[in-house]
Amino acid sequence: MDLDFNEEQEALRDMIRGVCAEYAPIETVRAMEDDPKGYPDAFWKQLGELGLLGLLIPEQHGGAEQGMLEAAIVYEEFGRALSPSPHFVSSILSARLLLDSGSEAQQAEWLPKIASGEAILTPAWLEPDRGFGPAGVAVRAERDGQGFVLSGRKRHVLFASAADRLWVLARSGDGEGDVDAFLVDPKAAGVTLTQQRSLASDTQYDVTLAGVRVGEADRIACGWAGFDRVMEEGVILLAAWAMGGAERAVELTVEYAKERVQFDKPLGAFQAISHYLADATTNVDGGKALVYEAAWARSEGRDITRLAAMAKLFACQTFRDVTAMCQQVWAAWASPSSTTSSSTSGGRSSSRSRGGIRASSRSGWRRTCWIGWLAERLRGGAGGGCRAPLLAWLADRGVALLLESGRGVRPRLRALGAATDGWPRLRGGVGVAPRGTPLRPRWDGVLAGIETAPTSMSSGLRGGAAPERRQRCRRAGAAAP
Repeated sequence: MDLDFNEEQEALRDMIRGVCAEYAPIETVRAMEDDPKGYPDAFWKQLGELGLLGLLIPEQHGGAEQGMLEAAIVYEEFGRALSPSPHFVSSILSARLLLDSGSEAQQAEWLPKIASGEAILTPAWLEPDRGFGPAGVAVRAERDGQGFVLSGRKRHVLFASAADRLWVLARSGDGEGDVDAFLVDPKAAGVTLTQQRSLASDTQYDVTLAGVRVGEADRIACGWAGFDRVMEEGVILLAAWAMGGAERAVELTVEYAKERVQFDKPLGAFQAISHYLADATTNVDGGKALVYEAAWARSEGRDITRLAAMAKLFACQTFRDVTAMCQQVWAAWASPSSTTSSSTSGGRSSSRSRGGIRASSRSGWRRTCWIGWLAERLRGGAGGGCRAPLLAWLADRGVALLLESGRGVRPRLRALGAATDGWPRLRGGVGVAPRGTPLRPRWDGVLAGIETAPTSMSSGLRGGAAPERRQRCRRAGAAAP
């Protein structure tokens, strides 16, 4: 496999990146969240003018007839920008289904319209409380004269309100693989669309079919095997999309780690952070190589059953893991959309950090744990020569030690009114940082003189610690505001 892209492929990448930056910037992506239509018209029109809507469609049907490797490049760039469009469901899945299993009449009618952007088709596959395999399709297509009657319910149908046709997977026989696709007008009698809300805020619909009639000409006799072949190709491009998003998230986080200064040095200078970023870069590079291999194998006509599944699994897991790590480096300030799109901390605050603790700043949670640990050590008699000034400093900040019964006696902290300016509020002993909590409050002077690792801190606060360490603690306590 040759991993070097030629000039045309690199030019394709540059073109897509420019189009996404101009027609689908992050402001547009956010504006499309939970939008009933789900994509901007200008972006869709531009993709059509550039021939990208017919990316995999043969030239005889008005397409660009590109290979899977070129499509993977396009989808990497779509993932970097989180670009909202029905390109995947219409130009990839629907076009490939028609090419693989559609009749000549169906291909002649729909493929040119898909390639030009005149028509949008989308699959209606998943059903409530059922699986992903052929047994998960329960909607039946009952024969009725020269056509069929469809009744049932489909969920997670992307861009259903903007589609000209849904192709509904329905059972056409009693065998496990007797599943065909039927073209259904979403505006036909008996079709009800209900928009669903998702964590991704993308445009999904719940589709109810109540005695919907379709003709024989609307049947795509694909069988489950034909649908499965289409999905194998599709998941390669979904993997490329995921790797594009993951790579962009790492890039922004590396940039942030170089610029964000904490304890008088950039975040990236801390070994733990640099290890996180190095591991993430390694995983992204490995995922991209796997995606490219799967796309190359498909372009060469090789079997992709194993490679496609591997690429999809690894890429999507890597995307989840990488963005979760990046969010921690950003101190849990960034939501998924702002993490992959903005190098500032002005995005929407995350509603969660590790362990389900609600906080607008991961740093606030860390800070509360540190204070609790310090208070427990001081109450137990640790601290040596610096114990008294530290207790006085805590009292000056309005922090009291409370005894709370339960599984043993544990010290808890309580923030008292405005005297605790910049400190996290406490609820049941768990820190909750208010929005706008400073990342570096007024106890920086103490941290400057105390080792921050728990093992180092415990030795530094014992009465028998090294004299120079005790001296640093005394100076820090005396200098605390």
